[in-house]
Amino acid sequence: MQLSLYPQEPGIVNVMVYRSGQPPMRWVFGKLSAAEAPVPFEVAMSAAGRLTVTYHGSSYSVGAPEVRPRRVVIGCSTGEFEFTDVRVSSRG
Repeated sequence: MQLSLYPQEPGIVNVMVYRSGQPPMRWVFGKLSAAEAPVPFEVAMSAAGRLTVTYHGSSYSVGAPEVRPRRVVIGCSTGEFEFTDVRVSSRG
């Protein structure tokens, strides 16, 4: 999941799913105010390799059968952020 600001839309953050590779792809599925506030979200991956990102009642799913994560890393490339109420679980 990626949150990005663009000069064309000051004060608006685009909520995207990002896939690296050739070519890299981005799917915008939500927008939020750039005001400082909590951003609740959920990221889930099914056993079949379907990645689903949910934000504020909107979801986006993409097939990612080649992805088999062995660990979870939560971080941000730019800015200062605080993660709260983080839960990592496995079902099945």
